[in-house]
Amino acid sequence: MECNKHPGELIQRLCANCNVYVCLECVSLNHSGHTFKKFLDIMEEKKKELEHIVKLSRDQTLEDLEKKAERAKKQKEAFCEEIQKNVDMVQKRADVLKSTVDAVRNGYLQEMEKTKDDHVKEFEDAEEKLRETIRSVKCLIEGYDLVLKSDNQSSVIECSRNAEHEIEKTIPNISIPNYSHQNLSFPEVEEEIKKLFVQVEDENDLSSDYVECEGSSDESDPADMKFTCSTLTRNRRSPIRVKRNNSRALNRKTNRILLSADIRTPARMKVGRDDQNVSSIFAAHSGEAWMNITGGRLASEIQRVQKHGQISDRITREAEDFSIGPADKLYTTELVGSLIFQYNLQDKTFSTLTDLSPNTVKGIKVLRSGDLAVCLLDKDNFTISKQSKRTIRILNPAGKFLSDIEFAGNSSNKLFVNPHRVEERMDDFCVVDRLSVNEGRLIVVSKSSKVRFTYTGFEKDPKHRFDPRDVVAASDDSIYIADRNYGIHQLTPLGLFARYLITYEDSLFRPLAVTIDDEQTVWVGCEKGIVQRLKTQCCDVFIEESDIPESCA
Repeated sequence: MECNKHPGELIQRLCANCNVYVCLECVSLNHSGHTFKKFLDIMEEKKKELEHIVKLSRDQTLEDLEKKAERAKKQKEAFCEEIQKNVDMVQKRADVLKSTVDAVRNGYLQEMEKTKDDHVKEFEDAEEKLRETIRSVKCLIEGYDLVLKSDNQSSVIECSRNAEHEIEKTIPNISIPNYSHQNLSFPEVEEEIKKLFVQVEDENDLSSDYVECEGSSDESDPADMKFTCSTLTRNRRSPIRVKRNNSRALNRKTNRILLSADIRTPARMKVGRDDQNVSSIFAAHSGEAWMNITGGRLASEIQRVQKHGQISDRITREAEDFSIGPADKLYTTELVGSLIFQYNLQDKTFSTLTDLSPNTVKGIKVLRSGDLAVCLLDKDNFTISKQSKRTIRILNPAGKFLSDIEFAGNSSNKLFVNPHRVEERMDDFCVVDRLSVNEGRLIVVSKSSKVRFTYTGFEKDPKHRFDPRDVVAASDDSIYIADRNYGIHQLTPLGLFARYLITYEDSLFRPLAVTIDDEQTVWVGCEKGIVQRLKTQCCDVFIEESDIPESCA
């Protein structure tokens, strides 16, 4: 190779100081006093480096790649097998539905044919009698014609006396069937189709929208499925349910197929990005819900989402919590701040209702009276002292102070450590009180500051600390709690643990918010912008005696 700086001169050395190849002219001029390496020495050094790289690649890199390739192959086969199982299950259920629809159709047509045959027979009998009557009347008329032609006076007089009576006697009392305006009774297709939407025979585990099947799909037989009458409306969480195993542990290990609370409504919807959370949610009715989408690179906002996932309205405002009030008023608390805002949903105007500085506001709830209940704290930490301010402040609709719920009864004992969310239940307040970053409790206190009960979770496993983030009260006074570490807790009106409505074992991911609409459908807001909907029923509330300690029982 020739030197770039000195044409005609060949490269002779490698300057170790500058790490460049040089010729003899460069050595004497620009690299005087530097250390140089010969090509042979460089080749030996690079040869050792290359041998080391080849050895590492052969011993480790190739082995790791082969293991990864084998693992990828196994995962692909397992994935394809799982997909095929689900495809087979769906196909078998489709075959069952098709055969059932065919049976309904055949039954309907057979009943119609039977009804047709019965009525046609009545028409034919009436027609035959009428034709016989016609023949008899014709014979009488022909006989009277002969009498008239004979000019026999006595015969004419006698026939004229009896003719009308004889003709009326010949005509029987025949009624022609008339079904043109009658409501014929046939089997109701709608009632038969309802039978396609079946409920689980074993109601021991109705906590999710996942249908569990006995064994694998290859071994199951659609004829073994037990069908029972249900409803075509949203009174069931899933359109198809099959007989489950009696063991809940076995149910969790068997196949799960996600089905929706409504045929037209997905049980799970994606309303935000993976780096966003649904921190608050409110559903006034089953058709839509308001959601507070926070976090992520995008601006936080409050969305109005239809049950099918379409966004019908949005408010670009960073909020800690929100609540819907009368006259289409939406109230929000400032994210890491002290302001409470009011948004008019009709004319789209936004205004500041009040400023509670220097305190920080958290959760907010519009009460049935129209007043506001706000979680208020002087410092957003988990250390309290006599000077600490941790309270539920009651404000009127104009934002003026009414009262504080801070102490237990008439004592000086503070009720809350870090009030996070508040919910109204009859004459009580249900307050999510944070004890640390990943732990909390639920305190139910009357409006006169009397503690009803405190709930600290059902699982005593330190790996699953009770981490409540939101609470909602149902129409029957039962309580639903969003536990970020486990799932949705359902409590009886007296504060006893009833069951887990849905857990992470049912693919519920990090719930942060919960609400319940007028049709008893629970909406759960989660991390990663996920919202899940599942149906609840009054008969679903139960307590498993085997899982409750004797002290709780």
